[in-house]
Amino acid sequence: MSGSAWTSSRRWEKIIKVSHGCIDHYAKRWPELSEIPWLPAAGDGACSNIGSGCVTRDSVALNVGTSGAMRICWQEGRLEAPRGLWFYRANSRYALLGGALSNGGDVFAWCRKSFKLQNIDDDSIEARIAGVRPDEHGLTVLPFFSGERSTGWHDSARASIIGLGLGTTDIEIMRASLESVCYRFASIYELLRSRLPEKNRIIASGGGILNSEVWTQMMADVMGVPVIASAVPEASSRGAAMLALAAFGHASSLESFPIPLGKVYDPDLTSHEIYLTGRIRHEKFYNLLVDGKTDSINQGERKE
Repeated sequence: MSGSAWTSSRRWEKIIKVSHGCIDHYAKRWPELSEIPWLPAAGDGACSNIGSGCVTRDSVALNVGTSGAMRICWQEGRLEAPRGLWFYRANSRYALLGGALSNGGDVFAWCRKSFKLQNIDDDSIEARIAGVRPDEHGLTVLPFFSGERSTGWHDSARASIIGLGLGTTDIEIMRASLESVCYRFASIYELLRSRLPEKNRIIASGGGILNSEVWTQMMADVMGVPVIASAVPEASSRGAAMLALAAFGHASSLESFPIPLGKVYDPDLTSHEIYLTGRIRHEKFYNLLVDGKTDSINQGERKE
């Protein structure tokens, strides 16, 4: 990284902590700030994780805005991230392991715009999506409207769909597209599971997902585990405040803060079994189109 950015690798040797005051030049210019403590900037993803209460390894943060991410906090030293994921520090104590999607809520927005659904109220769209049963549309979608990040990192990948028929409806395409985003998150979750305790929970945040109960339920059904809605309206802002309070000694640790939680979406096991079959088609389509493999898309047994 340092070589690509033309910076010395020595700049990465130390983790910056709280500093106090300004250097002499600026202290003279702004004396009222001369003893003010300064915190290094924290990334939006790290702050979102912390603000939603996912600061221990048993809490997985699922965030869907325009794009999406799934992360856990790590406090046990350095580790090699599984291929397809990344690992970076939030501060000297906490690090983040996870993956990101280029497409999240923008898939919902694209469908709504492309199918001229902007003038239909949210509740009506939700009801129409819920009226299509899991994977009954027979469609297979790769939701790479903006390329692929985790888990394959193909910048040039583009969205694709197969299985269209004369009777295919706009809402079926919309549901299939939302299911496909869930499949991409499930791929990240499977890579994270090797680092998770057996008992873990997923906490969802971000307007892209929490504004749709149907989509949140899909996430739980696809992954086969409960998804808990975060009750924090601005997780990143809260996380930044928590980091500052802990750094200045006003909190013993990030774990000491309460975790506001909302509705729990328990998975429907029948839907989960259906989605396992849908994921097989999805992965075969992915391998054929993105990785250039020639597996049959419509045939094959489930891999345990």
